[in-house]
Amino acid sequence: MEQTTNTASFDRIVAKSVIVGDNPGEARIELRVVDKQPTIVLYDGNSAIRAVLVVARNGAYVSFNDNAGRKRVGVGYVEGQPRVELFDEEARMRAGVVVFDGDPAITLCDAGSRPRASMNVVSGNSTVEVADSNGRRRALMTAREKGPALILLDAQGKPRASLTAGEYPALQILNDRGERIWTTLGQR
Repeated sequence: MEQTTNTASFDRIVAKSVIVGDNPGEARIELRVVDKQPTIVLYDGNSAIRAVLVVARNGAYVSFNDNAGRKRVGVGYVEGQPRVELFDEEARMRAGVVVFDGDPAITLCDAGSRPRASMNVVSGNSTVEVADSNGRRRALMTAREKGPALILLDAQGKPRASLTAGEYPALQILNDRGERIWTTLGQR
């Protein structure tokens, strides 16, 4: 007995959404367009979303989700900036790496997704910043061509102490008006 297979050939299919499923009919891949943005969604065997690729006018972004479908990793190229983002179990951003105008930056965030520490290199100068729980910058360390510096800031963001090294090393203590109240007066 001869077996025949029904096949169809299409040059083009137009649809707002296409879902590819497995034998029981569970969705595994979904292709859709939302707000003119093509999107590919991948599902696991429990129907949880595990990965999403979105292509937008300003770039592309892929997110990877945990077993519960919460975003845990994001990788993208958005508005000319490559980026990698890491999220906690509540899908809050906790760390990110970005390259902006050719300069790299790393940011670490607290449980409220507020930046608390960052490290970047801008125009060849390296900087590390540390913020308090309100997101205010409290410490700054930089390595510049002239030499490294450490600056401590008060709750209002005003410098209160600094240590610089280089041609004229100095240690300074400042009052809340920014006036020197003690210094080593850097000597050569």
